[in-house]
Amino acid sequence: MHRGGDASNVSQNFQLVFVTTEVAPWSKVGGLADVMQALPTALASRGHRVMTVAPRYAEYGDAHDTGVSVPVMQAQYYLCRKADVDHIFVDHPMYCRTTDIYGSSNVNTYQEAGDFPDLDIRYSILCQAALAAPMLLWEARPGPLLFIGNDWPCAPLALRLKHCVQQAAAAGSCQHHARSAFCIHNLAYQGTMPISAFPRLCLPDAALMGSDLPCEGRRHPCAWLQAALSEYDSICTVSPNYAREICSDEGMAFGMREVLCRRGVSGIMNGLDTVEWDPAADEWLPVAARLQGPSDAARGKAEAKLQLQQLLGLATDPQAPLLAYVGRLTGQKGMDVLLSSLPLLLGTPTRLLAEPGASAEGAAAGGLQVALLGTGEGWMERALAALSSSFPGRAAGVPKFDELIAHLLMAAADYVIVPSRFEPCGLVAQSAARYGAIPIVTAVGGLRDFVTPEVGYQIPPFGHEDKGQAQREAVASLVAVVKAAVAEYGSEQHREMQNQCLGLDLSWAKAAEEWEQTFLSLVAET
Repeated sequence: MHRGGDASNVSQNFQLVFVTTEVAPWSKVGGLADVMQALPTALASRGHRVMTVAPRYAEYGDAHDTGVSVPVMQAQYYLCRKADVDHIFVDHPMYCRTTDIYGSSNVNTYQEAGDFPDLDIRYSILCQAALAAPMLLWEARPGPLLFIGNDWPCAPLALRLKHCVQQAAAAGSCQHHARSAFCIHNLAYQGTMPISAFPRLCLPDAALMGSDLPCEGRRHPCAWLQAALSEYDSICTVSPNYAREICSDEGMAFGMREVLCRRGVSGIMNGLDTVEWDPAADEWLPVAARLQGPSDAARGKAEAKLQLQQLLGLATDPQAPLLAYVGRLTGQKGMDVLLSSLPLLLGTPTRLLAEPGASAEGAAAGGLQVALLGTGEGWMERALAALSSSFPGRAAGVPKFDELIAHLLMAAADYVIVPSRFEPCGLVAQSAARYGAIPIVTAVGGLRDFVTPEVGYQIPPFGHEDKGQAQREAVASLVAVVKAAVAEYGSEQHREMQNQCLGLDLSWAKAAEEWEQTFLSLVAET
């Protein structure tokens, strides 16, 4: 089976600088952090010179002070070299003033940057430091230099690379011959800023006038994402189907369809960190609950299910099919639809029965048990907290993020549901398959690319959030597909589907090869 770590087939090695707001294991809010840990490592293993540049939010014990300062408000570089990747952390007081990465616990912060008045300066500092990093920290070496920006906070990088390169004072840090690629991880996050803040970026007026930045008509009219889509040399995203969706469906494009169609977007399916998510050696799992391959799946998953049932207060029943959810609690993730579906899957909630001791109306589908893990919107967290009392022994909710429970859920679950309204990639479905949990997903974005009929079940897309007929149809679709999946639980077809999941190559090898082709195309254009 083809795995990562193979030598590159391309004719030249690249010097690659990934710029990001988060990188695991040092800082993590979502899937971007995991990608920024795994993809650079995969490319480094193929012979390329690779660096990540991210803010230093805390005192990371394994990152040492390089003693090198960058002349950007006296920022300092810290370095941790791991798996042949130089992980650079930009130390500046603005990154240490906050308790989380994006400045607030508000789930909309990443999308509505204008709510927090200094995010533009934070990310401008990051991008300036990233542009200077290879010059200051790497010895000169032959090979094309490429900067890869991730999501809207990296817009200033391309603006500086294009509009400051002619300024003598900035020429060194702007790397005259460098090329740039922009990766969209979620188009809904756009980084809207008040136009009055633009002068704080210390960019020439040409950067504003020539970058498709909308300059009037909205309270927060300056969309950093739109500037990035206009100024980077190449645009890609994290799955082929999501690339097609955002270029063809205005609802999926969030107002960016015109520029996306004009520029063109390639889709490269993310891989999975197969070291972090390794069912045979998962340090989060008890040894008895680890899976040593398809032939060991029944034993390992039975042990994991028993431990999860005891931990979460579910009925101890090895024959009960277990449906799990791991992720953010938002409308985008379809959590409103899933919560509305539970009475149809599990029977009437106990708290709604007419009198104590009355029977729930309708038994759980096939003896189904449900376990949900995540954080997000307040009402959804409260709903998760109430699941155990609403459906005692049949459902459990954990309204927080817990790494141990996340891994145990993957090992224990027979099915993992990802009912997203849109989903650029869908790494949760890949993690599920890696542990022999059959994914049940909406047919959107990368989920549609990954979950074929051989390895899982597809729910028709839901469309936008709605409390009327569309919502009822979404609930009915989800319930029908889950019931169909559960009806096959324990059958030969179910076992074959589970074996197909366990046999998938989910490494970063193929994605690394496709990224190399993107880099080759970029260099060929110079």
